[in-house]
Amino acid sequence: MTFFYLTMCYNINMITVPQLVGEIVGNSPILSENFGEGLINYSSLARKLRPEIENKLFKKVTVGSIIMALKRLHPAHSAAGKQLTEVLGKITDLSMRSNLAALTFANSPTLYECQSGLLSAAAKTSNSFLTISQGIYETSIFISRNLLPEAEKIFQNETNKLRAEGLSSITLILPQEAIDIPGIHYSVFKKLFGSGVNVFDTVTSFTELTIFLRSEDTERAFAVLKKLS
Repeated sequence: MTFFYLTMCYNINMITVPQLVGEIVGNSPILSENFGEGLINYSSLARKLRPEIENKLFKKVTVGSIIMALKRLHPAHSAAGKQLTEVLGKITDLSMRSNLAALTFANSPTLYECQSGLLSAAAKTSNSFLTISQGIYETSIFISRNLLPEAEKIFQNETNKLRAEGLSSITLILPQEAIDIPGIHYSVFKKLFGSGVNVFDTVTSFTELTIFLRSEDTERAFAVLKKLS
């Protein structure tokens, strides 16, 4: 028991503050990205990291030592940061749709039948757009504007919670490995929000991220997303 205790203490003492700081930042694509863009306040981050570092080292550390470790880091070259950059660089396929509308209904026992009717109507309409996103209590439907009258007729007995027109969508085709890379969606939305673009809603599938926006924001959003790679 004594030998185990001494060995454990020895291994803990071998870990240094710079190593722990590098591990924390290196495992966070968000921190790595902010470092690369010069957006980090070292003193504030050091104070935030201090409790975690002290807990792992089982000893007190100074804020100054953490700041020094942060200043010596090159997080842009961390594994997580490089992975994120590489995957973002593969997002080269963007498609845009305009003249869309959105409807949101409270979930009900008859809603599935209505959805089936709308799918049939969309299948008979050339160049139509339809996506359905079902939540726990409500279901949102995004459709081409020309399907809106038919949709309103089909869902006339359902509880409507939202009706919006003048929408557009931008769909990003993601590489398959993006599903295991933290920070992909964050990086996309950060660019949009940083440019003052409001996201109306989103829908995702395995390799697609579809962003719905007000039509007046679409051109600016498209220009921002083109620069991701």
